[in-house]
Amino acid sequence: MIDERKHSLVGLMLAVAAGIVLGSLAVAAIFAVLAAIFHLVGWLFHVAVIVAVVAGVWWLIVGRRHHGSSA
Repeated sequence: MIDERKHSLVGLMLAVAAGIVLGSLAVAAIFAVLAAIFHLVGWLFHVAVIVAVVAGVWWLIVGRRHHGSSA
């Protein structure tokens, strides 16, 4: 009977250790996914800023010329 109790205690300890390891891996995976999402959002923001600057320069060069010639 004592051996069964020790065995169940060891099993409980192993289950807790496995839960800690799996939980740590799950949290690390969540943070990796969040980091990838933030990296992608940052990259898209940079692209959006470049497109906005190009559109602004295009409007200043081409847009004003069309307005000046039609007035």
